[in-house]
Amino acid sequence: MKSELKNKTNFNLKLFLLTLVAIEIVVCYYAYYILGEIKQFFCFLILSLNILPFLLYYFKIKKIAFILGLTIGLLLIPYQSFLFVKWVPLKKESAQIIKYIYGYQRNNREFPQNISHYEFKNPNLIGYFTYNTSLNGFGLQYCIGTKGTTHYYYHND
Repeated sequence: MKSELKNKTNFNLKLFLLTLVAIEIVVCYYAYYILGEIKQFFCFLILSLNILPFLLYYFKIKKIAFILGLTIGLLLIPYQSFLFVKWVPLKKESAQIIKYIYGYQRNNREFPQNISHYEFKNPNLIGYFTYNTSLNGFGLQYCIGTKGTTHYYYHND
């Protein structure tokens, strides 16, 4: 009975640590879109620290392995998840704005001077977008995470 409980606990610990690592891999991948390639590199460095909990677990130092694995997970997952949840609606809204701009251009033979007449699906996102026009067309930008990671759409690019 005691051995069975210990085996189940070991299995649950392994499963928990592997799940954390899987989630960390996903958030590290999306860090490129949210924070940029340099910060993504640092996320992958933090992710690589997971070798330590696996080594500790292998050498039967399970409590420290669990604590270290949990700490690494807490370094990566919450903040990246928060930014990811913020990024997804921005990405969808930007596609809708671009659709609106091209529709306006089709009807008026010019791009709108601003996007103030566009009805945002999520009005909380208005402040994230920057729109400008030029002789070459228009540009729409938004950033998430850092100002250095700007997502943009330029008419001619």
